[in-house]
Amino acid sequence: MDKISIIIPCFNAEKYIDKCIETIVNQTYSNIEIIIINDGSSDSSFDKIIKWKKRDNRIILINKENEGVSNSRNIGIERSTGKYIMFVDADDFLNVDSVELMYKKIKEQNADVVRGKYIKKDDKHNYIEKNIEKYNSSAKKEIITDIIKGKICCYVWLLIINKNFLNKNNIRFNENLKIMEDTLFYIQLLEKTDNIYFFNKVIYNYITNFNSATGNIKKTKEIYFEILRAQNFIKRELETKGLLDKKIEKEIVKQYYINTIADYSWNLYKNGEYELFENFINSIFENKEIQKTLRKYKFKNGRIDKYLIVSFMVNKNNKAIKKIYNKKLKFINVLKGKN
Repeated sequence: MDKISIIIPCFNAEKYIDKCIETIVNQTYSNIEIIIINDGSSDSSFDKIIKWKKRDNRIILINKENEGVSNSRNIGIERSTGKYIMFVDADDFLNVDSVELMYKKIKEQNADVVRGKYIKKDDKHNYIEKNIEKYNSSAKKEIITDIIKGKICCYVWLLIINKNFLNKNNIRFNENLKIMEDTLFYIQLLEKTDNIYFFNKVIYNYITNFNSATGNIKKTKEIYFEILRAQNFIKRELETKGLLDKKIEKEIVKQYYINTIADYSWNLYKNGEYELFENFINSIFENKEIQKTLRKYKFKNGRIDKYLIVSFMVNKNNKAIKKIYNKKLKFINVLKGKN
């Protein structure tokens, strides 16, 4: 019965932290240590964690100033004493047998890493991730391409990892990134091992938190440029390790320049954030790197409306963009029965 270290970064999660911890202390697999990093919370999270710590001596609390989730996870890895490591976010929770299932699978497969599945829950519906076991017969570049396409979600809380493997290869989270640090972490794992097993079992409950940074429409411009910065890190990492080919590079451009720009601008416009919309598209107009990249690549496949929007951004034609979005809004309202 090897010890498993479960690392939980926590920042202002008072609404969720009790359920998160409860599902971990009650796991069917008991040889665990629960490392909770309170990352400068200003709500009652710290007090709630203290109460749990008094009830369960497997809980280790690290209290520090806010320095971000990557810093918290890295501290958790350094402090951990388990043979294996798992991650949980403070606003989510595990099934009662999640740790046991993941432990059995990593032992059975003698793997460096096992990646499970999740169910995403919000107020309206539940979404269960599709089959991932097919990736057990895929080549690294195929997996990376599907990561870039968004077909494989790079959530680290779906992983159980051999700590010796992490230390031997000096794999840690990039603390310079505020977003997509998970994606870069996955790519680092893929660079160093062929021994990742995709376990077709739901082990994690992901709760949609609309107050999170990625769900905050007011920060659209900042989030997009953080994404752009992150993809540059990813691109350099792949290039350094000889994993960047023309197909992957084209997918990077398609996802982070074409799709994301179109999706983010539309999201602002449909929500009536017209000032933020203008500010966002003007930042695209003025960014030389983005303009150069958009002019360089031509795509034959994909949604024509997105490529049309991006072509107007290259030509700095905000009137045409608004015209398309107005027509799109009218069409949606007709479908909803609104005149």
